[in-house]
Amino acid sequence: CNLTFGPEYTVCPGMDVCARLWCAVVRQGQMVCLTKKLPAVEGTPCGKGRICLQGKCADKTKKKYYSTSSHGNWGSWGPWGQCSRSCGGGVQFAYRHCNNPAPRNSGR
Repeated sequence: CNLTFGPEYTVCPGMDVCARLWCAVVRQGQMVCLTKKLPAVEGTPCGKGRICLQGKCADKTKKKYYSTSSHGNWGSWGPWGQCSRSCGGGVQFAYRHCNNPAPRNSGR
């Protein structure tokens, strides 16, 4: 919360910080919770002996499993898009993603 919103912010009580980080600040005597709709960073404490790993609150002992990186591979090509010109010299695009499997834990 300090890095995202500022030094006066703390974690909003009762929220699942690993799924979506909610940060609290007191304004005019009332607690206000804000989010940027992102989960807490990997390794954020989420309970006694527990940290956020891949969007879930997990026991610290599982960190070794989660921290093992693996590289991804290219998936299949998608369909060709429309040509940018109806006659001569046009451009068409096709896309593919690195999702077969997707990279994991800082893999490329």
